[in-house]
Amino acid sequence: MEGQVAQLRLSCGTFSTSNKKAFYKNLRKGLRQQKNDVQLLIQITDHMIE
Repeated sequence: MEGQVAQLRLSCGTFSTSNKKAFYKNLRKGLRQQKNDVQLLIQITDHMIE
């Protein structure tokens, strides 16, 4: 994971400002999707426990 973060920082440094903005928008979209998936998983496991 730390390697990925370092790689992320490295690639961000080479971006122009507008590309950086688009990159972060896509990253945020991906993270939001992941968050939704995790919440769904939590709901499913809660249901299984009951």
